[in-house]
Amino acid sequence: MARSRRLLNPAFEISGGSSGDDLRQTVHDRLVSGALFPAPQKMWAGHGTGRICIVCDAAITASEVEHEIVDGPATVWAHSACYQIWLRESTAYERANVMDGTDYLADLCE
Repeated sequence: MARSRRLLNPAFEISGGSSGDDLRQTVHDRLVSGALFPAPQKMWAGHGTGRICIVCDAAITASEVEHEIVDGPATVWAHSACYQIWLRESTAYERANVMDGTDYLADLCE
């Protein structure tokens, strides 16, 4: 039955009705601009409580899994699929922005 729902609803994986590629690009752009912080690995998950997803801005309903993410003083929530996209994009973003040793030394010399 779950498989049938997935086949009938192509947006099933992505909460909020956004396509995966659009959502990935939005997350990437928000990470680059600083509007979204990189997703921490540690989070809690449970039933949705109606909170708004930090990634797609849609409510997380009771029938969905809600991820609660605490980053310092901020607590945010995300749909399960949105959190996975956010986590993957955060990992890619952090890898792309890690300075190697020569860049670090060059910055010190300036």
